[in-house]
Amino acid sequence: MKLYKPLSFIGMLFFAFAGVIFLFFPEKVFVYFNTISRLLGMSRSPVKGIMFYCIFTVGYLFTAALIAFFMYRYPENRHFPLLLTQGQLVVTVVSLAMFLAHKPYLIYAVSFILNGIIGSLGLVSYIKIKKLSDGPKKGKSVERVAEFIDNGE
Repeated sequence: MKLYKPLSFIGMLFFAFAGVIFLFFPEKVFVYFNTISRLLGMSRSPVKGIMFYCIFTVGYLFTAALIAFFMYRYPENRHFPLLLTQGQLVVTVVSLAMFLAHKPYLIYAVSFILNGIIGSLGLVSYIKIKKLSDGPKKGKSVERVAEFIDNGE
């Protein structure tokens, strides 16, 4: 748990950076994935008509960055990693479903893998914080969680 705050901060930066990339260079993101897809022999995704998708992507990445910031700022609050986990795991399931049911685009596979990893890390964080705050020393749960996160006990 000693890495909780630094990882939350890095997550915030990652989500914000990815959101900026999708906001200002959406077509380049798809061209990049299509270049790798061609090398791997995978289907290439369309590049035209993606702006509607990017609107939601940017909104989601902004929300994820904000939640990661709150995780960094309020590490004792177990609700923020739970929110991030839910969002990430929903994107994971939808990405897998799109890969299997729609087309096997590389961008779906990468989204499935990355969001699955981030969602799993969020779930582990939530469980650890919940366990600490529900522990035997009731009444001092926030202080115990904050101390655990700071000291990495």
